[in-house]
Amino acid sequence: MPGSALYQKLNSGTAPLGVKYFVQIGTNKALDGGVDWNTLFTKVGLAKAFDKGLDALLGPNDLLVGVASAKAVRNGHWPNLQVAELDGHHFQYFWTDESVAQVKAWMAQ
Repeated sequence: MPGSALYQKLNSGTAPLGVKYFVQIGTNKALDGGVDWNTLFTKVGLAKAFDKGLDALLGPNDLLVGVASAKAVRNGHWPNLQVAELDGHHFQYFWTDESVAQVKAWMAQ
């Protein structure tokens, strides 16, 4: 969580960084569509309730990480940070066309 003491300590550095940092973060909009959640936890009927609970706790999220947290690397002091918000969830990275296209775009830089 961005407000936690551990997170603040990890991100408190101030030395300049020239390394590019690429982050894909899902907004989990896929739950509103036709996603097959059997591999996660739909069998017990908790998918939507779990998603709503995470939204209340983290705001927009990818089922594990909040979008705000992904954007707050080093408290915004990472000059080469590039964040791509995707519609999917944490377990879809590098599997969707949107995600693969984003990685290809970053690799072309």
